[in-house]
Parts: sequence; structure tokens; C-alpha cells
Amino acid sequence: MNIIFEPINTIGQFQKQCGIGLGNFDGVHIGHAKLINTLVKECKSRGLKSIVYTFDKHPENIIRRKLITPQITTNKKKIELMYNFELDYLYFASFDEYFSRLHAEDFVKKVLVDKFGISLAVVGHDYRFGFRGTGDVKLLEKLGEKYGFKVIVIQPVIYEDNIVSSTYIRKYLIHGEISNATKMLGRNYSIQGLVIHGRKLGTRIGVPTANLLPEKYLVLPRNGVYLTKTLVNGTLYKSITNIGKNPTFNLDTISVETHIIDFEEDLYSQMIEVFFYKWIRGERKFKGIEELKLQLIKDKNFCINSYY
Repeated sequence: MNIIFEPINTIGQFQKQCGIGLGNFDGVHIGHAKLINTLVKECKSRGLKSIVYTFDKHPENIIRRKLITPQITTNKKKIELMYNFELDYLYFASFDEYFSRLHAEDFVKKVLVDKFGISLAVVGHDYRFGFRGTGDVKLLEKLGEKYGFKVIVIQPVIYEDNIVSSTYIRKYLIHGEISNATKMLGRNYSIQGLVIHGRKLGTRIGVPTANLLPEKYLVLPRNGVYLTKTLVNGTLYKSITNIGKNPTFNLDTISVETHIIDFEEDLYSQMIEVFFYKWIRGERKFKGIEELKLQLIKDKNFCINSYY
């Protein structure tokens, strides 16, 4: 899979020989997988190059100039997940002021037709495009007839009477409903981040933690303690992870701290990834360090004895 970030001149590179999957693809969930697999299959049968066309940043956050829609995946994670498909190209478009004002037909003509020479478009049933999202699937099909490319519309994937979507996954994560998020994602939700120096509160009570610095635009699960696994240098370890403000110590900023079972190496300045399996309990303000320590030992033993 070739990865392309704008700005780059692609005129003539794909002319009349590509199929494009269009969307934000945040989370790369099971609905996205259905779309991408269809794209790859159709492109192979037609002798076309397959391209997933997405954005380097969420358009809504750029338009409103602040974080409106927290992301499920970083671009790094999105790239990693896209390698699971037999794609030819993953294309990250740069969403800026000019792009945000591009009318629907202009986007199709100037980008899809003139820049890529599109032969096939594969989109979800609710795909929107162009200035203020005025373009929809019906308009895309009409423009496909006008400019000579075929449009395939992917019908929604349903989970427990809900359409699988990044919006629902965010809601599940925010409410700590990890199992539902996992079903829609088709994998365990995870957070990648750099291990930074913390206040060493865990070390003081005998349960040392790796303090994670995730990207600020990522959605974080509900505050509390989770059964997790942590990936360190290619190896997965059982772990317990706390998200929250550590009320016992009267801290005022949210942190992500993971205690890795049977692991004693120094992780400072290393990248690790925490995979979430189950919400155990909410945050509590304990009477003192000893009460907190006893609870953390219980959490640790629960983790060790859990089959996951």
C-alpha cells in the first residue's frame, strides 16, 4: 500500500484507472471494512487501482476551528489498520479553507475527475460532500452519469438495531461501554502514546504505572479503571489502566496511567499502546493512601485472574 499526503501533484498518475473509496474512515470500523473490501474487490475485477481518499484532519474541526469531534484513531493508527486490506493507495487530502468552500460538483469535477480520472466511487449510504455537506449519494450518482464513473453505495451494517458508525463508537467509549465499541470496531479500542514522567504516585504505593501522553484530539473512554492489555516492543502484557483525575490526590487534569503486570523495565520516552477490554469500576476518592493501595491490589489480582 502506498501512502500519500498532500500537497502532491497526482494529475495523470491515476487517469482512468482508479476506483476511490470516499469518507473520513475514523476508527476504520466494520462498516468501513465492508466499504473498503468492496472497493478492493471491484477494482481488481475491473483492472483499477484502489484508493481510499480521506482527510488528514476531521473537516468539522477545521471548519469550526476547535475540537468538535474527537477522533477514534490517529493517522498513524489509521495507516496501520489500512494495511489489513489489499489497497493500492491511502490518500490523505489536506482539508483547508479553500477545500471547505468547494461546492459539491466542483469537488467531483476538480478533484475526482480532473485530478484522479476516477472510474469508480464507493461510498457509504450517508456520504456527504461539498460546501456545507450539500452533496449526497443521489447527487454523486447523477454526477457519475455526467462525468462517466460508476457509483457503488454500501448499505449500513447494523449492530443491536443501530447503524455502525464512528458517532456511536464515540458515545460507547464516553460511557465506558467497551464491549459495544469493540463489536462495532471489530477489534479492541486502543490508545497509543508516549510514556512521560508523572508524579510517581503509583511507585510510592507499590503499583508503578506508565503515564501515557495521547494526542489531545483523541476520544478518551469514561473515567475509571479498565482491564487492558499493553503492547510494549511487540509483546502484549496484561495491565490495569486508570483514566481520570486521581481524586485521592486532588489532581485537576485527566491522565492515562497503566500498570503492566509482571513488567519492570523503564519505559520513559517509549511509545506503547493500551488496548481496552472491560470497564471495572469508576474513580473513587479514598480516605488515604493505604485504602487506595488495597483497592489497587484488588484490581491487580482481578486482572491477573481474568481470562481475556
